[in-house]
Amino acid sequence: MSRFREALFYFSAVFDMFEANAGRESWETMLLIEEDEYAGEIMNAIAREGTKRIERAETFKLWQVQNLMAQVEKVKAAHFFANGLEACMDGSGMESKTFFTLLK
Repeated sequence: MSRFREALFYFSAVFDMFEANAGRESWETMLLIEEDEYAGEIMNAIAREGTKRIERAETFKLWQVQNLMAQVEKVKAAHFFANGLEACMDGSGMESKTFFTLLK
């Protein structure tokens, strides 16, 4: 897949997520975020070549191969996240029910 198509799929998903969370009413804010935060990343992914390119994103397949070669194992991380959230909330003085509900 070309860099343009990869960038198109990735950033359209990111912007769809922003729109779903922020709503269409705040399109001016979304436009500022897109221009300020993501314009450089998009330019880097699509237009820059050679030494001018700041970051080279790895494809999923390459990332998978590297993890297999390094013998990285897949684990279900849901309980790690839940325990970490509980630990953070315990010392914060906040009620966990205010922000999230943990399902075990």
